[in-house]
Amino acid sequence: MPDISLEKEASSRFSRWARWGAAALVVSVAAGLGAAALQFILGVATALLLESAAPELADSAEARQIPLGPLSGHARWALPVLLAAVMAAVVGLSRLARGRALGTDEVIAAARTGELRDLTTRAAAGKLAGTAATLGAGGSGGTEGPVAVVSAALSGAVTRAFRLPATDRSQLVAVAMGVGVGALFQAPLGGALLAGELLRRRGIDWRATVVALPLAFVAFGTFIALHDAEPMFGHATLGALWSPGSFVALAAVGVCGALAARMYVGLFTLAGAARNRVRRFPEAVAALAGALVGIAGIFVPAALGTGYGTVAAQLSATTVAAAPLWLLAVLPLAKIVTTSITLRTGGVGGVFGPAMVIGAAVGALCWRGFVAAGFDPGPVALFTMAGMAATLGPAVRAPAAALLLAAAATGNLVPPVGLVGAVGIALCCSGGVTLFPSQAEGTGLRERLRRAASAARSELSRRSFSSVSVEVSRALRSVMLKLSPQGRGVD
Repeated sequence: MPDISLEKEASSRFSRWARWGAAALVVSVAAGLGAAALQFILGVATALLLESAAPELADSAEARQIPLGPLSGHARWALPVLLAAVMAAVVGLSRLARGRALGTDEVIAAARTGELRDLTTRAAAGKLAGTAATLGAGGSGGTEGPVAVVSAALSGAVTRAFRLPATDRSQLVAVAMGVGVGALFQAPLGGALLAGELLRRRGIDWRATVVALPLAFVAFGTFIALHDAEPMFGHATLGALWSPGSFVALAAVGVCGALAARMYVGLFTLAGAARNRVRRFPEAVAALAGALVGIAGIFVPAALGTGYGTVAAQLSATTVAAAPLWLLAVLPLAKIVTTSITLRTGGVGGVFGPAMVIGAAVGALCWRGFVAAGFDPGPVALFTMAGMAATLGPAVRAPAAALLLAAAATGNLVPPVGLVGAVGIALCCSGGVTLFPSQAEGTGLRERLRRAASAARSELSRRSFSSVSVEVSRALRSVMLKLSPQGRGVD
């Protein structure tokens, strides 16, 4: 006679896996839809806002050109007014909604702790609207972070609807962040690696990566069904897979990328600490910050918006050679400042994208320096992407994902060895900085060995203490016995 309890257990297990599979499929489709929705809404917002105040800037971004000088005409002063009004409105509406747009760091903390209550469709809608308004008006930020948050928020809502256990829900939220970014980059392999790296400061959660791998292709397919299947920055050659001369030059790019990452994280953290001291009048602070960013953008227009058009322009040797040297030198710092002010005072956007723009400018500047010194370092696209990956990887603690995303963004499958070396050197020189303090320390091999050694020392100390205690107790009993009347032989 069949065992009814075993049949019920098998049926329950099958039901759980069926629900998990259905939820994972819906999550991956939602991640692709979220990436496509953000691209569309941001395009509409840019057409309505930025093109009215600074058409030169909007045209440069669309044509993938570097804005070479200050904006011209009296209409340029409408840009600070527009940014001030939009940022004040974003902060005011967020307060009326009794909340604020979630950031990637908050989602990482939620996925690690299992506190997923705030990951709702309402949070996803708020992130989409806030990002479109902020970046569409010229505020400095990226789209990858918002896509990760939107994907995670939709994932939280889906997993609740399917009544998955808490551990499965947290895993799918982490996976959704990676596959959403991979869909936007049209780099499913990079998205799968990002899902495994994003929750940790060191190492990769291979279980999350394996789970994310098929889902990343589903999200990618959903995205390109609604969006052009074109590399994020266009097609560009990165040169030979191995080039000794380029490898040595790219080592310098790795060091510069690490310095840029440390400066970006440091100033971004400092801006957050300064903002925390001024909690009164948030709308007024946001308006003032928007005006300052707008004024900075009049003189360095490339520091506004997402900056992706500028990155794409820096893949061309002709464009980089024609760009003023002062602009390439100032752009990384200007982008750091405008991003820190925008995102720390209530603007909504991501921190991934600015790291890419900062690093790309650093790489292009290094290429100009080598050319000026009489060297032939190789394709400028290789240096631009190396700088981007060498800054992004350490800043978000995702070096492997940064390599694949950089390659895919230019239509390449495999990153050259020199690019890999640049990211490795940058990671070693970055000092463990991160834009996401909620990331776990990691459970990589080095961390596991350190914990094992610590546990062994503790156990050895405990045992040593115990053995000493036993010897002391025996000695005391012997002394007491000798001092007692029986021990002295007295009747």
